[in-house]
Amino acid sequence: MPTLGRRPATVLAALLITTLGVIPLAGCKSSSVNTQKPPAADAAPGKPAPQSISRLGVLRGGYMGIGGEHTGWVLKPSDDGVPTTEVDVTKVFKDAAALDGSRVRITGTLITKKYVERGPVEILVASAIERAP
Repeated sequence: MPTLGRRPATVLAALLITTLGVIPLAGCKSSSVNTQKPPAADAAPGKPAPQSISRLGVLRGGYMGIGGEHTGWVLKPSDDGVPTTEVDVTKVFKDAAALDGSRVRITGTLITKKYVERGPVEILVASAIERAP
């Protein structure tokens, strides 16, 4: 019959530590988890449906803001007096990456995002992007 010594205790401790480390990774499903998608923003009562707009300009990526407060993309119109528009290209990222630095037409909706440092910023959420002449 084996005796209890240092080695079995070490093996037991390693097994316990391994088991405790794996249990949190397994996770659990709670019945209180809401798996339904939230209602669309345009379906909110009292709010008008967002209008689809189209803008022309040169698309540029690689921008950064304090605390990550930037989408990383802007649309710069060719007119010097018109300010740049920040663009969210999440839905069309592959097209945006391929057209970085090119003159494009972006179709999407305008939203106002409230950043901590920058305050409210108007962002064009792109739903389509194409090369413009």
